[in-house]
Amino acid sequence: MNKAYSRIVWKNYPSEATPLNEQNLNKMDAAMDIIDGRVVTFASTKANQTDLLQSLKNVTYNETTGLFTFTWWNGTTKTVDLNIEKIPVSFSMSAAGVITMTNTDGTTYTADVSTLIKLYTFNTSSDIRFNTVTDASGNKTITAFIVNGSVTEEKLQPNFLANCRAQVAEATAQATKAQSYAEGGTGTRTGEDTDNAKYYYEQTQAISPAYDGIAVISDSTAPLTLPNSKRGGLNLTSIKGKWEQDGTPTPENPIEVIPVEIGEITEHGFNWWDEEWELGNISTSTGEPSTSSIYIRAIDYSKCVPNHDYYGKGGVATQVIIFWYDAEKNYIMYSDITNKTATSPNNAMYFKIRANTTTYNHDICINISNEALNGTYEPYHSATQQLSNPITLYGNDDVKDEIVRLDDGSLKVLRKYGQVNLGVLSWQVATNYFTVNKDYIRNATGIDIRRDMDGMLSCSFYRYMPGISSDHRLYQTNNAIRIRDDSYTDVTTFKASLDGVMLYYELAEPYYEDIPVVDQIALNSLETFDTMTYVDFNSDVEPTVSGEYGVSKVGGYTLKALLQTQSNGLRISELENAGG
Repeated sequence: MNKAYSRIVWKNYPSEATPLNEQNLNKMDAAMDIIDGRVVTFASTKANQTDLLQSLKNVTYNETTGLFTFTWWNGTTKTVDLNIEKIPVSFSMSAAGVITMTNTDGTTYTADVSTLIKLYTFNTSSDIRFNTVTDASGNKTITAFIVNGSVTEEKLQPNFLANCRAQVAEATAQATKAQSYAEGGTGTRTGEDTDNAKYYYEQTQAISPAYDGIAVISDSTAPLTLPNSKRGGLNLTSIKGKWEQDGTPTPENPIEVIPVEIGEITEHGFNWWDEEWELGNISTSTGEPSTSSIYIRAIDYSKCVPNHDYYGKGGVATQVIIFWYDAEKNYIMYSDITNKTATSPNNAMYFKIRANTTTYNHDICINISNEALNGTYEPYHSATQQLSNPITLYGNDDVKDEIVRLDDGSLKVLRKYGQVNLGVLSWQVATNYFTVNKDYIRNATGIDIRRDMDGMLSCSFYRYMPGISSDHRLYQTNNAIRIRDDSYTDVTTFKASLDGVMLYYELAEPYYEDIPVVDQIALNSLETFDTMTYVDFNSDVEPTVSGEYGVSKVGGYTLKALLQTQSNGLRISELENAGG
């Protein structure tokens, strides 16, 4: 509320500063009007004395007695008792089942609950025994067990023994039949000694160890071939990772740890040339295309394996020249491969061909040399599977991340390595080395590191040398990671230098990592081609692969080929019986 009037401060005559005129009189008149209005408003809104006397004046509380006392303006009082002296402070129960409750003031209440407690008696017999164990808190655990040798025939199904004898007889017969088909010698089947899995396996020993891809199966008379499969005919059971580190790393000369990375899988058959052609020449000096009407040439680059012998079937062409290129498709050299072999250079990753003919009759074949098959033609076959999420697999000679196939047929990554940014760990300085407890790695990643001195470690700054403390060395104890770097004495500067440097470490417990369904479909969609199949995982570091090739009828019997990594592909290492 604002003031209603400000003083004029009247002056006596003869001063003319404060005349008694209309302005000054109206100022006082207006102020009196405002004050009069406020008096009227106050009179109509003020509290009534009678009502005020009915209002609460104060409240007090006695902590000892638990009494609240309420006092009004007219002197009236009222008390409220919380009865806190009746709050229970303890309970006890007698052996007779009587519960006694004691209150704050010492008074007690009792309740007989004996009728609610039932007594159970566990009786042992010749068949069932009971064992009672009491823990440190007094809790009892009762375990029932069947007495050894107490289950007799009268407690079993009436026909149980007869069923058991029948099943034993059936199992014996099936075992004999299985042996007959596995290796013969049982005398139960005509011709079993030359019609069994062992016999057919022995016939595969003529497989050439120089074959890449899926090898041709040979017996004593003629080669057998793997027929083209549908998608899913090539069943991968394991892809094992590893890493490569070319040289000794130091902070001044870091060397990256390069793992297997599977993002794209390319397959092709016996013929490595894609048979896409056009009229034109390729210069033997530059490897570049040029105009010509007397040659045909490859349109695209085809992949090849470095330092391998390739054979060229020329067909009607009088000469076939192969041009070799490196990983960046820079020209290296050329070779005449007309109906003979040529060795790819050590750095060759791609090739093109030029043939002395003006048309193509689907009769030129470029294959990895195989004396049994050189000079034969097979159309070009290829397939590519692209993963939505590339899978990275680390590993050394002994411990490897691995893509595995579980019993339910699904594929998962079995992780045996973790990784952590060394710059985020809580390093401490000690005499001649810096150290960090392995607990910090578990805290930073949520995955525990192996807790001994044999777990594998690797990083791009320091060489891992177990048990050796010399300059620029990474080593470990059971509970700590240590780095010896004599160029640092201050832990803050040392830690800052490690920011972004990844440590790859062996896990205390491997774990399974899911592979997206779409990528499982891609890995399960591999196929084979007649007569060779090459599988390229397009990784700078090649994985170790094993798998199975569907089934094929050989000698009237169904066999399953077991595949193992060889060079850039898979070959059949053995055959096993897959059913009759």
